Amino acid sequence: MTHALTYAPTNPSVVYLCTDTSQVWRSSDGGETWKHAGNGMGSNGCRSLAVDPVNPERVVAAGFLGVEEKKGRNHSQKLQALYLTENGGDTWKVVKETNFFRQVSKSPLIAHDSSTSRNGKTFVWYAGTYDDGLFISSDGGSVWKPLAPDLKKICDLKEMPSKPGQLLIATESGLFHYDKSQIRKTGRGLPAGACAIAIHPADANTVIAAAGIEGIYRSANGGISFEASNGGLSMNLPNMVSLAISNKPPFILYAKTHESQRHLPFYSKDAGVTWEQGRYGEFVRTHGSQRHFWFSSIFAPHPTDPKQCLVVSSGDGKVFKSNDGGATWDLFGRGYTGARVMDMSFDEAGMTVALTDFGLWASRRDEAYFRSLQIPRFRESSSTHLVRGAGDVIVATVGTWHDQCIAVRQMNGRWKLHPELHGNMRFLAVHPRDSDLIYVDAFRSLDKGMTWERLTKQVSAISRLSMNRVYALESNDDQSSFVLVSEDRGESWSAHTPPVPVARSGIKSLVPDAHDAKRLYLATNDGVWVFDGKNWSRKADKEGLMRDRFGLCYVSALVADPSRPGRLFAGKAAPGRGLSNGVFVSNNGGETWTDITGNLGSELYVWYLGLDTGGAALYAGTDRGLLRLRLDSEQK
Repeated sequence: MTHALTYAPTNPSVVYLCTDTSQVWRSSDGGETWKHAGNGMGSNGCRSLAVDPVNPERVVAAGFLGVEEKKGRNHSQKLQALYLTENGGDTWKVVKETNFFRQVSKSPLIAHDSSTSRNGKTFVWYAGTYDDGLFISSDGGSVWKPLAPDLKKICDLKEMPSKPGQLLIATESGLFHYDKSQIRKTGRGLPAGACAIAIHPADANTVIAAAGIEGIYRSANGGISFEASNGGLSMNLPNMVSLAISNKPPFILYAKTHESQRHLPFYSKDAGVTWEQGRYGEFVRTHGSQRHFWFSSIFAPHPTDPKQCLVVSSGDGKVFKSNDGGATWDLFGRGYTGARVMDMSFDEAGMTVALTDFGLWASRRDEAYFRSLQIPRFRESSSTHLVRGAGDVIVATVGTWHDQCIAVRQMNGRWKLHPELHGNMRFLAVHPRDSDLIYVDAFRSLDKGMTWERLTKQVSAISRLSMNRVYALESNDDQSSFVLVSEDRGESWSAHTPPVPVARSGIKSLVPDAHDAKRLYLATNDGVWVFDGKNWSRKADKEGLMRDRFGLCYVSALVADPSRPGRLFAGKAAPGRGLSNGVFVSNNGGETWTDITGNLGSELYVWYLGLDTGGAALYAGTDRGLLRLRLDSEQK
């Protein structure tokens, strides 16, 4: 989900955006193309960012875990902080640790004193936090001090035009005015919890506020008092939470609702007195889905062209652009999807990718793009977690985070949902020697997903070396687990290994060796465990699986290479904390490991690892999208 989008004021070719799971992205061509620009950020994502008004390379960002307060409080070791870059996002450094959480509003939390800009640098900056109030930096963003610690749950922060250093601050408990270290409450007549404000660039007395289900409010005296201003808006709007205004005449004001696909962005040409609703442009109406704007969205008015504005549809991570002041919006740019890649499948035709929030996308070998497969919804969700191809058939799991059902895309291209076959699905496999044979947790199909039967155990792995051998994981006690084996496709089971001292909840996946039937590997929350046919041994930092900045050796993904004996790849994660430290390879059956993260930087959260059908490339599914490492002949 995108949380900030802004042009660099002195160079409109430079645009930044940030998301809750993939930190910062930068465009150097006005939003046409995007590249990840989060090296050095250990946080999962960013809640807000602001560009120095006189230097497009200097940016301050608010890094966070990407979750709401209730969930975030449960993670005591999370990395949430203010970050600073002075080279356009090539590298970042932590400058102040403090909490930020997901809020309905995605309004800016960082502002500056425009009167302190000189020699390519703005010196005074402000940051609104969730717990610690308002902070100030007087040296350009490197050192931060508390300024107003009593202001809690800040959700918007704006400098008042023509009044440098004066701020209007929206919090969940009301609106406040800051001037020369003095804080006073303001906003008489404004409903509590106004979550976004916009100030007219040519008249600081005109202030507009988005007040959720109460709609839009307007002030003519600098925010001292407000009145409702909903001319042209439906009075049953669900949640009006996003605002932005262009800084050149005719000063077009943009507004957006939350949790409603019925309402595209609204725009006003008279500072919020009357409103009109935008519509989709010709390309979307002709070629694309018209379900994009569910959550609150962020506007980025162009700094010099008042008719141009960008907006990101936080429901599906697409960038839209208007060239006519908000009247029409069309898809724009490439290189950014906002998508977390959870799983993928290779076959002779190409690949299919499971994107957590955005369903399934496929690309044939002769195509240079992905297309949506439009999977049906289960539990009102089209989120996909697992996918495998079985010849002309695709099998996937679709639903919520904790409850998915089996979905089968048949040879005629139609999907069939199996709502009776549901649960928190962890495993899906098509046997590499028989595409009719499919396992999804405790369910088995012998006919490419046409019919299913329930097994007595949840399958956790299949053997490439046997048509009939499958494995299951069982808890031995609260602190240990063991592996079961079936030699008849899950009909009967027997113990296969002694207990391994890892709780079942700490095991992420079980991987049989692709060449040695005796060896098994476990990806766990504390390294890789190797079974040599008799005993278990743990491989972690001493063997080269270096711990990350949080002291973790959490292996989230593990794959054995069927084309090369002894080679495995491992991906790391740091759940509830931030980003881990990338991808590792072992060429001796997991005994020792080497970091191969390379140009991906020192921070990476890996959800999936897989090899293509020929073993020519390793793919990593991350919050930054799908990444590929070509394996040269020596690596092969």
